[in-house]
Amino acid sequence: MTEYIRRGDLADSVYNFSFRPHVEMEYEGDFDDLRDEIHDMHAIKDGIVALPSLGKSIRGLAFADTENQVGWMVFHRSGDVYDMERHYLSEMVNHDGYLACMWKMEGLREERDELMELTGEMVRVASSTEGMDLYRATTADGSPASYWLEHGDGKVTHLLTPYAIEAVLMHADHMTVNASAGNVWSMVAAMVSARQSYLEFDTDSDDGREFRCLANMDLRLVIHSLTKE
Repeated sequence: MTEYIRRGDLADSVYNFSFRPHVEMEYEGDFDDLRDEIHDMHAIKDGIVALPSLGKSIRGLAFADTENQVGWMVFHRSGDVYDMERHYLSEMVNHDGYLACMWKMEGLREERDELMELTGEMVRVASSTEGMDLYRATTADGSPASYWLEHGDGKVTHLLTPYAIEAVLMHADHMTVNASAGNVWSMVAAMVSARQSYLEFDTDSDDGREFRCLANMDLRLVIHSLTKE
């Protein structure tokens, strides 16, 4: 499906675009208008960084959303239509678009160095025997920025934090959790381990009966009591 973007509205669409690996965009304006809008987006939305040198190296346009730790490469297809490719920011700084052209593009190395200062890491927080892996992207200071779920078929989904944790707990039977990824994931790891122990041993035991009582709890109320200030 082609997304129609009016001139001046691109910044409002960037967050929704981050949920999709590829966007076909029809833009109201020419290439220069789009380049100028990308250059000025930082004034409208925090965390947006224009990458003009990378754009020149790929013969298109490029920018980064450092709050969600993703980057975009934009290629003109025809007329008013553009293809937008989403990349993890930690991978984008090592993309051939940067590295292969550094020897001939002035300013490309400096641009990459500046972007790397805003780029965090991708950490795998959980994996499933069914081929599902959950990664957390962090900002440069180590704060959680976004979660990415890689499915066995190669599909990648951007998840908000509560849905990332929910996905792990809903598939607890098959999950291995990285308990060292932080206090929250240490707690989730314990819950996953308890679920797997429940399946492994006698579910009619005293422990099993107590575990089944969780089904009658208001877990939203419990979690709220744990997280309120």
